[in-house]
Amino acid sequence: MELTKLLIVDFTEIFHQSVFIKRKVPKLSVPYFMLRKLFKIIKAFPDRKVICICDGKHSWRKNVYPLYKMGRQEVKDKQTDIDWGYHYQEMDVLLDNLVAYTPMVVLKEVGLESDDWASYLVRHGEDTILCSSDHDMDQLCLFPGVQLVSLKSPKLKPLRVKDPIGSLNDKIKNGCLTDKVPKANTPEQESINRIIVTLTSLPVEIDQKMEKILAEYKESLSTDQDLQAFANCYTFKFLLGDLRKLFGDK
Repeated sequence: MELTKLLIVDFTEIFHQSVFIKRKVPKLSVPYFMLRKLFKIIKAFPDRKVICICDGKHSWRKNVYPLYKMGRQEVKDKQTDIDWGYHYQEMDVLLDNLVAYTPMVVLKEVGLESDDWASYLVRHGEDTILCSSDHDMDQLCLFPGVQLVSLKSPKLKPLRVKDPIGSLNDKIKNGCLTDKVPKANTPEQESINRIIVTLTSLPVEIDQKMEKILAEYKESLSTDQDLQAFANCYTFKFLLGDLRKLFGDK
């Protein structure tokens, strides 16, 4: 399978950004903000094969370390002004539409995270642009032909990651508070951290699982994607709906 000129988009991050933007602009929809961001990225990096990567439920990392990302649901439960269940449904519908009506590829699978998909695609691809603000992705700049773009950057300019391996080693040693990965105070914990946070390689069974799934997209990833027509009509549909909400259906 030819994995060249890829534009990999961390759609899980786009989703969370869009939910919190809606907090400030409640009359507009989360799908509107997701699409607006997605097509801004596509416009910035045209003529590439677009792959949207997403977190699936029940990460395999919890089997290695059960406390991994523990407590995130409790945080969301306290955000009573956000209907997370409804917004997740909105995201799933949008992703289904991207699959049904565009040549984009959407990768979302139980047990796998966006990080896993990014790792596999970067390691097996050439001339890759990876759009994510997740600092776990910094280590992937170790591979040649990879450009990392922060989704928090208004101009979407590629970042300069000076020491990808140093970033990885620091996370193995010091852990990650947001992911509930502790400091490696024992050799055993260091081994666990290394498995959890390393993206420059993954367990063989995880790679094999992704390889099998990607084989189903062989045709999509082997042909050029023409997204212009979709961008012109599909985003207009959402814009029209949201403008009606904002100004009233007249």
